[in-house]
Amino acid sequence: MPFFKNYPLAEYYFGEEDYKVKFPNLTQYTNIIDAVKLNSSFYTYYNIQRGDRPDNVSQELYKTPEYHWTFFLMNDNIRESGWPLGELELEAKVNETHPNTVITTLDEIYSDFLVGSVVTGVESEATGTIIHRNIQLGQLFIEGTMEFTDGELLICTEDEIEKSITVYGNTTESDAALFYRDPTETYTVDINPFEGPGTNVKTSYYDHYYDTNESLKQIRVIKPGSIVQVVTEFRKVMSDG
Repeated sequence: MPFFKNYPLAEYYFGEEDYKVKFPNLTQYTNIIDAVKLNSSFYTYYNIQRGDRPDNVSQELYKTPEYHWTFFLMNDNIRESGWPLGELELEAKVNETHPNTVITTLDEIYSDFLVGSVVTGVESEATGTIIHRNIQLGQLFIEGTMEFTDGELLICTEDEIEKSITVYGNTTESDAALFYRDPTETYTVDINPFEGPGTNVKTSYYDHYYDTNESLKQIRVIKPGSIVQVVTEFRKVMSDG
């Protein structure tokens, strides 16, 4: 990657090898980029569009793909979280990360329906294993994708005793509530798990990923007229390290 050519070399031991290898010194740091971030005469903003990649945004702004690495230095959020995903990529990521089924109930589950228990829907006959619980939201996370029936009894046997609760809601994990917001505000609120969310607004796992992804799309970029000056100085300082 061209960016790491800016770093001076240092000798490292890798793994259990008894010899050193020259490798870019990733601890090297310069405050040039920090100074640029604080001086609005050097930067402007760019809104990432569908299909944009770092290299083609660099090509669009600077007539070369070479300066793509500057976007990650200028924006801590994309350096930490990565380049924003397209819609299909985002959906695939959420489904891959949250592939299970979530049941909500208004019944007491504090001491029953524990992780590892096998549950079965009386009407749907869907069966699965509890892998996670969110007591505050009355949620049971069931491994895999299956369809239970709203209103049916969910049964399991624990300590040789058959126990049951009523399924209040059943959804995919990606569409399940991560938290709830006040309907007229943006702040998170606690709900009574025995009464349900009421008028509070659900933010699902997918909603949270989507909002986070959208927040990455406006990035700070070095102005085209300043890019050569900034990059040249950055490389000089890093090479002199």
